[in-house]
This record gives sequence, structure tokens and C-alpha cells, in this order.
Amino acid sequence: MRAARSVAVSLLTAAALVAAGCASAPVWRGWSEVSQKQYFGLSCVASDSVLAEYRSLADQPAMDGWYRAYWASDRDGISYREHRRRLDRAWESFGGNRCFRDDRASTYLRYGEPTDRWTSREAWHYLDSKQLAGGAMFRRRPWEVWQYPAQGLSFDFIEFNEAYRTWATLRLDRRHPVAFFDTGGAPFPVVTAVPVHPLELGWARFKSTAAPGKVRWELYWRIPVAAAADGRAEAVFALSGAGGAVRTDTLRYRVVIPADPLPEPYAVGQRNLDLSPGRYVVDIAVRTDSAVFRARAEAELVAYRPGVQECSDAELALLQDTTLIADVFRKGKYLRVVPQVTDQLPTRQPYFVYYEVYNLRTDAAGNHRAAVRLQTFQAGEDTLTERPFAAGEFTSEEPGSEYRGCHCIYPRDLGAGETYLVVNVEDLLSGRTTKLIRTFRLKER
Repeated sequence: MRAARSVAVSLLTAAALVAAGCASAPVWRGWSEVSQKQYFGLSCVASDSVLAEYRSLADQPAMDGWYRAYWASDRDGISYREHRRRLDRAWESFGGNRCFRDDRASTYLRYGEPTDRWTSREAWHYLDSKQLAGGAMFRRRPWEVWQYPAQGLSFDFIEFNEAYRTWATLRLDRRHPVAFFDTGGAPFPVVTAVPVHPLELGWARFKSTAAPGKVRWELYWRIPVAAAADGRAEAVFALSGAGGAVRTDTLRYRVVIPADPLPEPYAVGQRNLDLSPGRYVVDIAVRTDSAVFRARAEAELVAYRPGVQECSDAELALLQDTTLIADVFRKGKYLRVVPQVTDQLPTRQPYFVYYEVYNLRTDAAGNHRAAVRLQTFQAGEDTLTERPFAAGEFTSEEPGSEYRGCHCIYPRDLGAGETYLVVNVEDLLSGRTTKLIRTFRLKER
């Protein structure tokens, strides 16, 4: 599990911050617009002592000279020219001195233009703290999500009193080192007299991209890194179908550890089997120099044909866009998608869901058009209650009749317990809706 941190700001806290800002006029309100703008730029990159020094200056010429001297050299790798470009853009885009209240402006100053930027098309529903006779009251607020993959960061912003406040700062997995199984391991010695443990194993079903008419059975597992101290492992797969015939083969692996220490002390492996439709059982034994890990999986593989099977399984995933992972984890345009082997996730932990939808209708240009809505529910005593989160609606318009989705889910105020993720994909050209449901359990850290 990636080492992500989510820092949520409650509605009451946000309101208190806004109220505090209005209680007394800030010192910069009496300055010229040039000085206000410079001070805002400094407030995003400089320490409190530097800001105090700027405030102590007597007049505009003194402030201008001090500002030029401060930027005589680059600050945190940012040149004065780039700083001024970002400052001008933020000041223009976010309402002049309203930048002091809008967290999008300060984020833009620090990190520049986001690589990915999502804005709510309608309004995000969240559970307000006010209670009515009929229960909790839902309010509507716009939201935005900015992602910076190169820095491994993502920011959620939600509108409060006509300004956007940071709701959560997330560490993305794209820079999250994961130990993994890669093919091409050295010959493996005979393992005798070692302990046997259960193997943590998961699987999902997809339409085969390598063999038309086949179904891809994706098997994935993890073992403690410490169990493969010499960097070698092998896996024995015994596959049987409805006829009872057993096919056994063995693959050797290198266990690659890209960083030390790792956020989580596990190595993840994956194997893709492209099979004819039918029921299958596979027994897997993963061997290292110090232990053997065993598990069994059973699945019914159904052909992906119009009106028969319209979508894959929904797979919880750790998105790892880096070359430091085996190519077997590649999924189309998503360079590497590492599955979450366990269905036990920490509360307040962002996670990814990957899925595929097939047989979408296409227009004259050969493009599909699909609307995606994500929902989360948690089980109560007798009912399921919908729980809100940001970035829950998308629209896809891409070539072909298949849609591959991989979304980061930002849970909000979800407690421990059974959780249901529902993915609704509406084919806007045919009117058909496909629904995927994934169950998992949130646990306290």
C-alpha cells in the first residue's frame, strides 16, 4: 500500500479560517496593487521572517528594490522569470488580491500548471454538519482536483465562500516504489525443509488483448520482501479446467527492490493467462530460499460478446507510472497498473480502481462517448448509506468501442467497515448503462 497522506479540512475549520481572515483587515490592504501582488508571491515561497522584513519596508520604491534583490538568484529551482510568469497568471486567473484566500493560487505559484486538472461539471454533494428533522442535509459545492505526477502530488480544492480551499493533499503512487517479481531469474536451488505459508492472492477477469476470443485471467500475489532476501523466487502453476486436465509449469523470477526502505515490505507478482471461456482452478506455489507460499483460485471465465459480458471486473490498484516495474503490469495507455492484492485498505487512504467496458457504440468518426459516475456506500445496521468523495464524474470520448478507466478515489470521512464502490458507465450513444460493484473493507491504520 502506498504511503499516501490525506489532510482533510473540516467544514467548520474552513469556515473558521474564513471568518478569522475577515475579523481584521490585513496589513497589505493599504498597499498598492504592485506591493500586494509581490507580497502574495513571497507568501507562497518565503518564510515568516522574510515576510516580516518585507512588511517593515517604508514605501513602494523600497519594496520594489528589496523584491528584486530577493530574486537575484533562483529560489527552490524556480527562476525569477518563471516566478513572475506564475504570479501574473495566478493574479489574473484567481481574482487579484483574492489570491490570498484562494488556495489554488498559492498552489499554482509553488508548482505551476497542473498536468491533470479536473473540475466538477455540476456540483459535488457532501454531508453537511447541520441536521434536519429528516436526517443529514446535503449541500452542493464545486470542486477541483489538480495532479502533478512529476512531483508525486495531487490537490483537492472545494469552494467555500467564493474561494477555493485545500480539502486534501495527496501523495500519488506514481513515485511510490514497489518491490516486484520480474521474469528472467537465475536457476533456483531445490528447496527443502522450509516453512509453508498461505499466499496472499487476488485475481480479475478481462477481455484478452493478446488472443481474440479468449478471456484474460489476471492472477496477482504478494509475499514479504524479507522472504526473498537473495532476490530469487520461482512460482509453480497447476491449472485445471472442466475436463480435469492439469497443466503445470514453472516460472523463475527476480525479486526487484527499487528502494530501501520501501513504504510497504512486500513484493508483488502477476501472471496473465489467456484462456478459452470455462471454469478453471489454479494452484500456485511461490518458492523462495526461505519459505513456500501456497494458494488456490477458482473462476468462471465468460466470453466478452455483445449482450453476454459487457465489462471486466473492477480491480483495486496501485498506479505505478514508472519503468521500475515489470512490463506484465502494463494495461494499454496506463503504463503500469499494480493491483492491490488485499481488500483491506486503511481509512482516509486514496486508492485507484481500474476497469474495462466493452462493446460501446461508436459514432461516424469511430469514437465512443461514455459518462462515468463513481459512488461509494457503507453498510449501516439495516441500510447502505452513500458516502461522498471528490472526482466522482467523468466523460470519455475516445476512438474504439472499448473504454479503459483508471481513477483515483479520494474517500471523505469514511470510517472503518464494509465499503462498496459502484462504477456506473453510461453509453451516451446507445443509452445502455453498465454497472460494476467492488466490495472491500476499510480498517483503522
